[in-house]
Amino acid sequence: MHIVRSVLTLIILASLLFQYRYLLIPEALAGDEGIHFFEGSIKEAVSEAKKDNKLVFIDVYATWCGPCIRMKKTSFRSVAVGQLYNQHFINIAIDGETPEGAKVIKQYGVQAYPTLLFIDAEGKLVGKSVGFQGEQSLLSIGQQALVQTR
Repeated sequence: MHIVRSVLTLIILASLLFQYRYLLIPEALAGDEGIHFFEGSIKEAVSEAKKDNKLVFIDVYATWCGPCIRMKKTSFRSVAVGQLYNQHFINIAIDGETPEGAKVIKQYGVQAYPTLLFIDAEGKLVGKSVGFQGEQSLLSIGQQALVQTR
């Protein structure tokens, strides 16, 4: 009986580690090549986008959201994603559970985390994606947002 319990415990632990492997990646190993997020308000990001003739990319997340954490530790750190997004967008991450986040949720109809928004310098929504996005998906939706505005 003791052996069965030990084996079951090991199986459960291995399963949990396998499920959450992306949450356990040390940030120090990922480097600083990915998306650079603007530190400021949405209003300031939009102003910066207008000045630089760029779109605004908004990552609406929650601190408790597993897929949000996974994207932060993986997809957002991709070199290719960083090159595209840093060149063409003012990138900002907004916690949906803050007062500013609540305004973004209401204005753009956010219903789940993560939600990725692409807006122009006038605040008009030009693209939206809901749920975890891997590297290739982020590249694709970023390109689509750029095409929408040309």
